[in-house]
Amino acid sequence: IMQTGLECIGDVDLYNLCEVISLAAQSLQRINARSLLDLSHMGVVASLVDALGLDAASRHDVIQCIAQKNADGVRRLCPDSDIRGVLALIEAHGPASAVLEQMKPWCSQGPAAEALNELKQVCHCLEADGSVRVQVDFSIVNDMNYYNDIVFQGYIDGIPSSVLSGGQYDKLMRRMGYRCRAVGFAIYMDLLE
Repeated sequence: IMQTGLECIGDVDLYNLCEVISLAAQSLQRINARSLLDLSHMGVVASLVDALGLDAASRHDVIQCIAQKNADGVRRLCPDSDIRGVLALIEAHGPASAVLEQMKPWCSQGPAAEALNELKQVCHCLEADGSVRVQVDFSIVNDMNYYNDIVFQGYIDGIPSSVLSGGQYDKLMRRMGYRCRAVGFAIYMDLLE
């Protein structure tokens, strides 16, 4: 894969997280002034899906439906469950302030509330930076075995798929035997060619 990017590994805190995502946003802006950075939080998605109490296969299928914005698929997979929170994830995309407010009723306590608050703090930092248009889109559900917490994808005018992808991957660090956190992103040079 022809790519370039950065990784921040170690004692990653909110400041580091915001700095890496801001660099991703600034990179998009340098490539094309008409750019967009979509953010999501795997903690929000996982909490609302876990509340359904599904087996592993069904959980995976519901997450795929979220990625595809397939509300009918979720309804078919969970006919007897209260899926309103998951449907809200599918419908929730757009400007950060509006989406975060829309998700409050579904993320009012526990890990979901913590995840939504972290996403709110990151969005606030990015909006203050002002280097790129930022939106929240919970259909960004990168590989949950690799990524956790904040994930993001970047788009530029004229290319129909993301040219930048990134997020936190603490789970990978743990699988490699390290007790640290990590966040990074990659820009796909082959798409830009």
